[in-house]
Amino acid sequence: MKKSQIIAVALVLASAQSFAAERSIAKSHRPTTIVVAHNGSGLAQFPIIRSDFPNHAVIAAPKKIESISWSITHYPEHPTETVDICYSRPYRSSSFEHCEPVNKNSMGTTSVFNVYAFDIGAQFIIRHKVNGGRNNSAAAGVDTLTINYSY
Repeated sequence: MKKSQIIAVALVLASAQSFAAERSIAKSHRPTTIVVAHNGSGLAQFPIIRSDFPNHAVIAAPKKIESISWSITHYPEHPTETVDICYSRPYRSSSFEHCEPVNKNSMGTTSVFNVYAFDIGAQFIIRHKVNGGRNNSAAAGVDTLTINYSY
């Protein structure tokens, strides 16, 4: 390859990396039924998978969380319910890196997850917890999570 071709390719690659783009991934799930006798938790899981990213440029690029937005349901039979949004690093879904308490039946946005790695294999979970009360309870609606990221 000629020296001029190498320089041209290097310039194209350098300029492509200087243009960051922003995108969002929005997911909705109905949290699982709470069975107080087992652990008193209802979960809505949001794994990040390959199809969440629209093309190869995004898949190959380093990604950064810009903010997380949510709309959270509730379990009407449990007035003392608490809710956390939890994050697991890519391919570490068995342990949470960080859990952030939020209000049940609420909407909001946070930037507390911006310091964590974000890519295929990462996972967010909305965890509804109850102590006592009715043994089997269904959520009133769905949990929605929107991950705003740049690359």
